[in-house]
Amino acid sequence: MQHTLTVSGGNERSNYRVSADYRDANGIDLRSNREEYGARASVMHTTKGGLFTININVAPRIIYRDNSDWSVFRNAIEANPTTPIMDPENPNRYYNF
Repeated sequence: MQHTLTVSGGNERSNYRVSADYRDANGIDLRSNREEYGARASVMHTTKGGLFTININVAPRIIYRDNSDWSVFRNAIEANPTTPIMDPENPNRYYNF
């Protein structure tokens, strides 16, 4: 999921563009996800005589991520595919790999 909001404007000597975005991405397993907040601001101004042009760009980004433990994938690769998921002696219990 991604949302972006952008505002821009200006005239013949100055212009600006400001945007903010939000992203939410889930990983392939239940415990991994990534959430990002970002913004970008760009301002350009040319002096009255046209001698100088000033550009200012700022782009901060905050990222929160929760990565899964690599042992989850290792266990999935190393597990015997013919092993039953449930413990035959106690059907309410899963095997602990």
